[in-house]
Amino acid sequence: MSLFTRCLIHEFLSLSIACLDRNYFRVEF
Repeated sequence: MSLFTRCLIHEFLSLSIACLDRNYFRVEF
């Protein structure tokens, strides 16, 4: 998966569940 796609997914999920997804992706990235 490209970095660009991961960023798009990150933004989409952040809009859905900002708190949980930001914490999740902070670990991922």
